Amino acid sequence: MKKLFVVSKTYDIVTPESAEHGDYSESGFIFERENMTLRELLNELKELGGFDNLHGTGRQSLYAIDSIKDYYDGSETSYAIHVNGPKRALKRLSAILERI
Repeated sequence: MKKLFVVSKTYDIVTPESAEHGDYSESGFIFERENMTLRELLNELKELGGFDNLHGTGRQSLYAIDSIKDYYDGSETSYAIHVNGPKRALKRLSAILERI
């Protein structure tokens, strides 16, 4: 199976202190520009849980709806998947995501 998609996964951590300044305390990549098949990408999205799908030209960004709360320090971590690929492959991905 061809690896049509180039995928990055990012995270943002907001602490109570950083929220006061309207900023993240930390953000970065879990992984960056990994080549994936449709199946591998769908598995990553499954791990993300529910998500908002934002379309772009030649790119889709999918943001996890729920963040992970750390009750010890009050921080919240959010994740997103950013997908690049051929227009036809992204169109197919969009069609699949609409059915989910």
